[in-house]
Amino acid sequence: MLDKKYFLISLLLVKYLILLNFTPNLEATRYISFFSQCRDFFSCLNPYDGIEFLDKSYLSFPYSNLMYFVLLPFYFISNLFNISFVNLSYLVFELILIFTLKEIFKISDKNLYLILILNPLLIYSIGILGQLDFIPLTFFMISLYFLKEKNKNYSIMFLILSFSSKIIFIILLPIVLLYFLKFDETSSEVLNTATYTVGLTTLFNFQFLIDLNYRDTILYGINKGFSVVSDSSNILSNSLLFILVFLSFTIFMYWKNIHRLDFIGVCIFTGFMTFPIYITNLSNIGWLLWSFPAFLILFFSFEYKVKILIMSFFSLLVISNQENEYISIDQSYMGIFDFLIYTTSIIILYYSIQILNKNIYFKIKSSPIIISIAGDSATGKTTFSNILEQFFGSKFVDKVELDSFHKYERNDPAWETNTHLNPRMNNLLEFKKTILSLINGETQIIQNYNHLTGKFDSTNKKRIKDFLIIEGLHSLYFNDLNKRFDLNVFLDVEEKIKDEAKLNRDLERKKTKREINNEIKKRKEDFSKYILPQQTSSDINIATVLRDEDKVCFDIFLKSQYFFEFKILIDQIQDITIKPSNTNEDYVNFQLDISKNKSQEFFNAFTKDIHNLKSKKFDIDNLMNYENAELVFKLAIILFLLNKKFENKL
Repeated sequence: MLDKKYFLISLLLVKYLILLNFTPNLEATRYISFFSQCRDFFSCLNPYDGIEFLDKSYLSFPYSNLMYFVLLPFYFISNLFNISFVNLSYLVFELILIFTLKEIFKISDKNLYLILILNPLLIYSIGILGQLDFIPLTFFMISLYFLKEKNKNYSIMFLILSFSSKIIFIILLPIVLLYFLKFDETSSEVLNTATYTVGLTTLFNFQFLIDLNYRDTILYGINKGFSVVSDSSNILSNSLLFILVFLSFTIFMYWKNIHRLDFIGVCIFTGFMTFPIYITNLSNIGWLLWSFPAFLILFFSFEYKVKILIMSFFSLLVISNQENEYISIDQSYMGIFDFLIYTTSIIILYYSIQILNKNIYFKIKSSPIIISIAGDSATGKTTFSNILEQFFGSKFVDKVELDSFHKYERNDPAWETNTHLNPRMNNLLEFKKTILSLINGETQIIQNYNHLTGKFDSTNKKRIKDFLIIEGLHSLYFNDLNKRFDLNVFLDVEEKIKDEAKLNRDLERKKTKREINNEIKKRKEDFSKYILPQQTSSDINIATVLRDEDKVCFDIFLKSQYFFEFKILIDQIQDITIKPSNTNEDYVNFQLDISKNKSQEFFNAFTKDIHNLKSKKFDIDNLMNYENAELVFKLAIILFLLNKKFENKL
C-alpha cells in the first residue's frame, strides 16, 4: 500500500503538472499586460507610473503593490520555463497552506486531500480562472495560526499583510483585534496594540496614501467605470447590505460575550462577515475563499454528512459559475441551481451556529463557570482559589468565601463551645440563598471577614462574572447546590502537615501557641463529622501526604471516567510514580509521587488542551520553583479536570 505521505506528494505532482502548463483566464487576458511593463529596475519597482498607457477597457490588475511584488518572482521564473506564473505561485502558497493547516488543526492526510488538494473550488477559481484570493487567504491562515498560539504581534502583522494584498480582507481586522484586545487589561496595552496596528498598516500601504494612479488601480482598476467597491450587484457600495452585515456581526458579538471569543469563534465569525458578500455575488467565485476558515472549522467539526455537504456545495458553485467555459448549463436550469445554492447556504449557516452553541466559551456569559473548593482549615483553599483567580484573570472572576457567613466575630463567647467547622456556627442557608441569587444574575452584598482582626469590617458588591470561585469549610455542604457547580474540589493535607500549617498561619493572626493547639484538638472531631463527608460530593479529592525538599506525594480520589486519560498523561512523564489502590464504580483512589523538578513538564502536559481561559498576565514561570511545586501540581490537575468537564458538558 502506498504510504499516505507519498500519495499526498503524488497528488500534488499530478495536479501541478497539469496546472503549470495551463494558463488561467485572468492571467492571459489581464495580468500579463500589467506585468509585461516590468522591463527594467525602475519600471518593475513601480509599474503604476505607466498605468495610463494600458488598455483601459478592462480590469488589468486591481491589486496592491504587495500582491504585485509577491507575484513578480513567479512571473520571472515562469518566463524562463514557459509556464503559468499564477499557478506556480498557487503551488508554493498551497504548500504553505498545507503546512499551516497541519499545524493549526493537526489534520489527517485524508481530510487534507479533500478540503485542500482536491477541492474543486480552489482548483477552479485559482488554477482555471486565475483569481488571486488564495494569497491573502494564506496570509490570513498564518495570522490565525499565530492567533491560536496567542502571538498577538505576528498574528496582526500577517492579517495586515492579508488586507494589504487585497483590501477587502480589512473587514476581518476588527475580529482579530477584538480577540487580542480582550487580553489588554490596561489603557496603555490597548494603546500599544492600536499603535502597532496603525503603524504597520501605514507602512505596508504608504503608496496608497500618496500615489493617485496606485489608488485608482486599487479602487477602480483601469476602467473608471468599474469599481471593486461598486461592481457585481453593488457589493460594498450597497451600503445597506454592508451595514446590515457589520451591524449583525457587532450585535452577535455582544450577545455571545465578546471577551470570550476564541480561535473557533474567530474562524466562524470571519464566515459571518464575508459569506453574505459572496452569496450576493455568485459570479465572483474566488470571493468565497474569504470565508474559507469558517468552512475549515465546519469540515473538521462534523462527520461525513457535513463534509459531503461542503464539498458538494463547492462543486455546485463551480458547475453553475457563469465564467465556466467548460460546462454549459441551460439558463432554464439556473433557477434550480440558485435554489440549491441558497438552500445549502442556509444549512451551512445552521451548522455554523451549532458550532458556536456547542462552544463552552460562548456559554460562559449565560452559564458562568462555578468552581467550589472545600476542605479543612489550613489545607490551602484560599491560596489555591487565589491562584485560580490569577489564572483566569481577576476581571473575569468573583470569589465567595464561606468565612463571610460566620455568625459571630472572632472574640464572641460562642466560639468557646463550638468551632468554625460546626455548621450551626455559620449562616449556611444565607450562603445557599446568596449563591443561587448570583447564579440567577442578581447582585448581592456580601460582608467581608477580616482574618487578621477577626471582624466583619466591610461589604463587597458581587455580581457573577465569567467565573465564580467558592471556597470554605462548607463549600460542598448542600448536595442540591453542588449539582449546580461545574467543578467540585476537596483539598486535604496529612494531619501532621495540616497542624503545622495551621500553627504557622494562626501565629501570624496574633493567636498564642496554646490557643492554636487547643483549637486544633477541638476541631478534629468536627472535621470528621462535618467536613470530611463533603469529599463524597467532589469530582476530585487531593490530599497532600508528604512534602520534602525533592518531592511531593498526593493521595487522590478521582472520578473513574477521567482516570484513563489522566494515566495516559502521567505515563508520558518520567520519574513519576502512580500507585492505584482502591477502585470502585465512581472513583479511583491512587497515590502520586512527583519530583519537584517535574513541575514544568507536568503543568505543560496537563494543561495543553486548556484554550482561551488563561489570563494574559498569568505567568506560570513565576511559580516554577521548588517552593511552589505542590501548588503547580494541584493547579495542573484541576485545570485538566476542568477541561474534561467542559468536554462532557459540550
